[in-house]
Amino acid sequence: VNEADVGKAIGIRGIIFDMDGTLTLPGQIDFARMRSRLGLKPGEDILATIKKRSEEEQVEAMRIIEEEEREGLANMKLQPDLTRAIGSLSKSR
Repeated sequence: VNEADVGKAIGIRGIIFDMDGTLTLPGQIDFARMRSRLGLKPGEDILATIKKRSEEEQVEAMRIIEEEEREGLANMKLQPDLTRAIGSLSKSR
């Protein structure tokens, strides 16, 4: 059985991926650095914590988060064999 036949057999109509280790290699966004820049402790929930801040502090925090995410995006690396896997999914339609 090839991958395309499996997709047809089970009636796959679509697939949803997150972008934190499914399509990309994990660790592309440096959350430790992001927390440090935001003045947070390691492991502290980023969004929940900044929501408790003043509106002005939230705006600055979101600027930092977006900057870190842009840097992660610029350096992002795809999972090995991703192109082959996506190609197999496309053929199964």
